[in-house]
Amino acid sequence: MSCALCHKILLNLQVLGDDLIIDQGSGRFACLSYRQAGQLIARLDQAIKALDKQPITIGILSNHRAEAYLSVLYAFLHGIKFVPLNPGLPVTRLQRIIELANVDLIIYDESQSSLASALEGDAYNFTALLTDNSATAVSLDAIDCEPRAAAESYVYHMFTSGSSGEPKGVPITHNNLSAYVSAITDFIAFPEKARFSQFFDLSFDLAIHDIFVAAYTGATLVPPSRLDLLMPANYIEKRKIDVWFSVPVLAQMAYQGHRKDKHRHKLSLALFCGEALASHYIRNFSVFMQRDSSIYNLYGPTEGTIAFTGLRLGSEDYNHPIVPIGLPFGENVTCLYRNGRVVETMKEGHEGELLLGGPQVFHGYQPAQEGDIFVEADGKTFYRSGDLVRLQNGIFHHLGRIDDQFKIRGHRVEYGEIEAAYRQAFQLKFVAAFTAGDFEEKHVCLAYVSDRPVDDVDTDLPMLPDYMRPREFFRLEHIPTNINGKIDRQLLRAIAADSQ
Repeated sequence: MSCALCHKILLNLQVLGDDLIIDQGSGRFACLSYRQAGQLIARLDQAIKALDKQPITIGILSNHRAEAYLSVLYAFLHGIKFVPLNPGLPVTRLQRIIELANVDLIIYDESQSSLASALEGDAYNFTALLTDNSATAVSLDAIDCEPRAAAESYVYHMFTSGSSGEPKGVPITHNNLSAYVSAITDFIAFPEKARFSQFFDLSFDLAIHDIFVAAYTGATLVPPSRLDLLMPANYIEKRKIDVWFSVPVLAQMAYQGHRKDKHRHKLSLALFCGEALASHYIRNFSVFMQRDSSIYNLYGPTEGTIAFTGLRLGSEDYNHPIVPIGLPFGENVTCLYRNGRVVETMKEGHEGELLLGGPQVFHGYQPAQEGDIFVEADGKTFYRSGDLVRLQNGIFHHLGRIDDQFKIRGHRVEYGEIEAAYRQAFQLKFVAAFTAGDFEEKHVCLAYVSDRPVDDVDTDLPMLPDYMRPREFFRLEHIPTNINGKIDRQLLRAIAADSQ
């Protein structure tokens, strides 16, 4: 793999003495320099080569731990596809992801031993793998990146919500990831020797930004403890965070826990992505920023490799209730899809579905999904994002979705997956999921037609993670539909509001 990203990260692991990871929750790996991390990665490679079976795809069962980051970098440098396995997901869902992605080896941290034993397949404790090689000095020169990973081979395989009830697999190539890291580091000036936040679960592709942008720029990853997640304002001060990256709702949580006399350390850069960014969040969050610091709003689906458009916020952007998503960066290209045709020349006021093209766009779902997700225009292939946008004052404003997909706590969810789970578990013919509330109060609701209630679902929905589970239930005589025969979710929201 002739990849500048790979070679730069490998060089940093060989020569940098600065910290790569400061992780209070990982015991023996609490603080690792780049060189120390490189040695552990090389030893991990030696240990895995000693196994009877050599992996093609590894699952990583760990979150916010040094073991997770080291396993990711090991897989990347050795041309092995990795699949994040979020320990917070139900076992049934994790097992299905393992099957869909053809995971043939699982690496887990010590805290996940019980969960690892519940999963089918070969699983190895990260620490135990190193124990047999603890006395062996391994040179990082032994890491041979060139022949192991072709540019079009997969570096990771993410799984998002699917309308059929099955997780939907999004594989990302080395080319996709390299294009993103190159583009985002050109678009945003990351400070030298910065301390990065790392809020996202590994199964959330924004975590991939944290890991690879940090390793590429020589920054330090500082994952939060459980207490830090509950008190993000204190996390900035206590852990001396320089670069913040989170979903927007965490900005509001930080502000709500803010005490002016207690927070003297200021951020030099803040990035937000994952869902709509309310301007009042940013007004509040500005108390954590240095005088000459920058705040960016990023947008991008998993299929476009982490983030695709961006905007450095100015005072004029706070005039909108929802902050604009900016314009494509790097080699990314966009156009609009309206009335069944591609609109390549966009003018002020144009609206339509945003189409994404360029080196960051993935090549298709695995396993394959039904539906036309790509369109051709002027010899180029574009991905249909499903996001409705308007070009206003020369930048894109997000207007919502054209389908039954929504975001909650930054996670992408299909109404159809929730409905399929309830339909199967309770033999329901008529069921409709919808959302109520705005911003931090947003939550999932369920309307259904049945003779018996479906509120007690803890043991009946093994595939649904916590963030997909409804908070409110509405037992109706019928599910309302619109003139086109589709579920009228707007009317369901009105019904929910009237019930308060």
